[in-house]
Amino acid sequence: MMKLNEAEAVAPFLWKTGRTVLTLLFVGILAAGCSQVTTTSTDDSHSKKSVSPNNTQSSSPSASQKEGDSKPSKKEVSAGSKFSKVSKGMSYYRVTNTIGEPTDIHSYRTGKAWIPYYRGSDRRRKEAYYKNEGRLVFNARNTLIEIIVDKSEDGYR
Repeated sequence: MMKLNEAEAVAPFLWKTGRTVLTLLFVGILAAGCSQVTTTSTDDSHSKKSVSPNNTQSSSPSASQKEGDSKPSKKEVSAGSKFSKVSKGMSYYRVTNTIGEPTDIHSYRTGKAWIPYYRGSDRRRKEAYYKNEGRLVFNARNTLIEIIVDKSEDGYR
């Protein structure tokens, strides 16, 4: 049987201890770094609130309410419009049976399509354009999710 000298007997213990110390040191540095991470928002729109005399809060006008904004807004549907016959949650086929075929259709992928393992219904969208009415937006399950009223819509993408 071989006799181990004192240095050889202590070496495995020091190796395991050193590895444990390095692991704990790494975890400590990682935890300290994560605790110092802060997020800052450069968007001041949340802080621009004013208090009216009756103590209710009102926010400043949004971008769609400012003068000179040419982007169509999500307006209320007027009673005489085709869109007054449809509502969110209706299927594409029920909508087309109710108000007719659209002038043009455009289908596109959203940013969520590129998220691995995302299987939600917001990976794809379809927009149906109706001349002089606006657009209807459907999700991947052909469910109406947005109604955009735009009387100046030309009906084509």
